[in-house]
Amino acid sequence: MHVVLQIAEGWLDLNAAEVGLAERRSVTTADQERCNAWATQYRRLLGREGAEARLVALGREMYAWLDGETRWLDRLLADRVPPLVLEFQAPAVPDALAQALLQAPWELLANVPGYLAGDVELRYCPVRRLGPPAAPTGTPGSLSRPDVHGRGASGCGSARLRG
Repeated sequence: MHVVLQIAEGWLDLNAAEVGLAERRSVTTADQERCNAWATQYRRLLGREGAEARLVALGREMYAWLDGETRWLDRLLADRVPPLVLEFQAPAVPDALAQALLQAPWELLANVPGYLAGDVELRYCPVRRLGPPAAPTGTPGSLSRPDVHGRGASGCGSARLRG
């Protein structure tokens, strides 16, 4: 299941088109500070002996915040449709709030059983994107070996993907 979490102008829009889920909630400077604190805490714990319990707790805190009052993430996980891809999107030139959201260690997301990334059946994968996705250039099937100028064999730039 592919879930897009788009941050822009103080809003976090969630879209899981495969299951018809669309939600919106406001995000504030308090959320920005929270995301920055998660990133700082992660960096401090990374590689430290005995930090595992605190990293799991951090992942659960992040999960609870992301899940929010509507419990959308719990509902998605109940359906168990792998892979679960959470795509965090921000404008091409992100503001401080969007930067904080993108820099949070979403790889740590954890619920009661543990890290989502540790669930081999779920195949959880967080991704980050700056700017809107763009369609590949060229014609379908033309992603052949690029020439020395980075263009596909057809010369139309088909080897380059944007977005």
